[in-house]
Amino acid sequence: MSMFGFLSHGLFTHHASQSTSGLSPALWRQVTNTVNGAGSADGVRRLYLVGDDFSSVLSDNTSTNLYTSDGFYESYIDTGGTLAQLADESGGVLALNTDGTDNDQTWLAFGDSTNEEGILGKIDNSTAALDMLTAFEVRFKKGSIGDNATSCFLGLGKPDILGDDGMVDDTAAMKNDDFIGFHCKADDGDSLDFSFKATGQTVQDHIAGVHTLVADTFVKAGFVYDPAAPADRRIKVYIDNVEKSTYVTETDVDAATFPEAEFMTFLAGVMNNDGSTSGELAIDWWAFAQVMP
Repeated sequence: MSMFGFLSHGLFTHHASQSTSGLSPALWRQVTNTVNGAGSADGVRRLYLVGDDFSSVLSDNTSTNLYTSDGFYESYIDTGGTLAQLADESGGVLALNTDGTDNDQTWLAFGDSTNEEGILGKIDNSTAALDMLTAFEVRFKKGSIGDNATSCFLGLGKPDILGDDGMVDDTAAMKNDDFIGFHCKADDGDSLDFSFKATGQTVQDHIAGVHTLVADTFVKAGFVYDPAAPADRRIKVYIDNVEKSTYVTETDVDAATFPEAEFMTFLAGVMNNDGSTSGELAIDWWAFAQVMP
């Protein structure tokens, strides 16, 4: 995959505290440390790594499918919305747009949900064999940060979140389905929350306001689930290569509100909230990893 041309720099740089436009070293060094650690028969684990830098979008479209050099995506696009590369950004940036219609949405999901191809993985601590270090990160920007203008979500979730109800009309609350990731709701356009939810449960805005967005300015947001971490730090959240001081604990993961043992994939969506301003969510790249026995 083309995005991994910069992987070794992102992972093995000696300047682990510096934040560049690539993968965050503070987050991804946990992946490499686990891969190279003891635990499997030969002392090295298998790394499952997937992602996209959108450097080659093979079909910009307004229908149901999108192809890039790194994979296949399903999409949902309300009338007037688009999925297209941004012409004024280098390195490949994909823009999800809506027109000026209130509550219109555009969604993207990696893989083919019908044939269950491309579903990335799950966080599952039910047995040692299934309890794998899991990492996710995305670099993105939002065009408008005004309240009740544009909402968005980026993270992992069930692909059936795609649709005109992926986010609820007017509030932009997420659909009643499994997800974990970064959510900006309608009533606070510059506030990014780290949230998760299990189907039928109440959304947990575990770190409300984890980051204050700036209009048309890229930010990197990610998390690592580490079964070997202390019980009070099972999931660490990172913004622009900086570890946040609020953690998801083992108790949180075991609770009914967490989407444990649910297969999920990369999801991104944008929603228009004011009926006038066109909504835009621009994604530079995303990456997902699991360290397997």
